[in-house]
Amino acid sequence: MYIYRVDTTMSDISNNLYLSIGHKIKEMRKSRGLGQEELANMISLSRSSISNIESGKHQPSVFVIYEIALALDCELNNLLPSIKTYRANNSSIGGKYFELINSKYNGMSTKSLNFLKEILHDDE
Repeated sequence: MYIYRVDTTMSDISNNLYLSIGHKIKEMRKSRGLGQEELANMISLSRSSISNIESGKHQPSVFVIYEIALALDCELNNLLPSIKTYRANNSSIGGKYFELINSKYNGMSTKSLNFLKEILHDDE
């Protein structure tokens, strides 16, 4: 799991959503033992398009996300963040905490990371 620094604008919230989707696509692709080129060929996109989707630089359409889910043989919800995660990533935690958490993450379990985020959010 990666925590994204967020502000309150819709653009930032949208960017965080697509960063999260891209991260989940990358995780699922790797768990299936596929490279970017292989996935791209399965859905008639370029390797660079897959790279841009995974890095959050490109915002894929719902159709493309469905095509990726089909190619990865997974449910659509496996590529989308849960509502709880979406809300947490778009909370009002201060930027200084995001930088600290991101720099110290190094294998911290998702459960521990979520607990830390809850503590930080409750302090504000």
